[in-house]
Amino acid sequence: MEEILLEEIARDLSVEEIKENIEFNRDENTDRRLEELIEQALEIAAPRGLYGIAFIDERDEDNVVIEGVEFHSRILRENLEDVHRVFPFIITCGVELQEWAEGFEDMMDSYLADTIKEVFLNIAREQVFGDISSNFNPGKTARMNPGSLPDWPLAEQSQLFSLFSVCFPM
Repeated sequence: MEEILLEEIARDLSVEEIKENIEFNRDENTDRRLEELIEQALEIAAPRGLYGIAFIDERDEDNVVIEGVEFHSRILRENLEDVHRVFPFIITCGVELQEWAEGFEDMMDSYLADTIKEVFLNIAREQVFGDISSNFNPGKTARMNPGSLPDWPLAEQSQLFSLFSVCFPM
């Protein structure tokens, strides 16, 4: 499977751009603290994305085999009924932000840090999808991930990871 690793994600974002992606009511003190935490996060943030161009080998009623890896999900098989090429992906806000966010004992700081991580994760996701769209013009796509439905359990995440030869810290 051909793989594309995106590492230069969100390198030139500002505090204001991050704040625009955070929607909740906050007072002046919380807003000031949020800005401080965003500044810290921008210093260390290293979100990454990895995606591949893969092909479907076979399908049956409840399974899909992609690049020799079997996935068990009727809904996944139905979504891939009429396609032959797929773009599996992995995104992360980065181990750097994860470790930073785990260091807060204050409940509000912890909440704000998790919210900031989510913004970086969303930015990484959009960069991956944008890269796929501009480089491969896939047309209409469906997005699924292990654990999003009872029909495709989180345990199948390991099969998704096994499609990739490149590893990066999650």
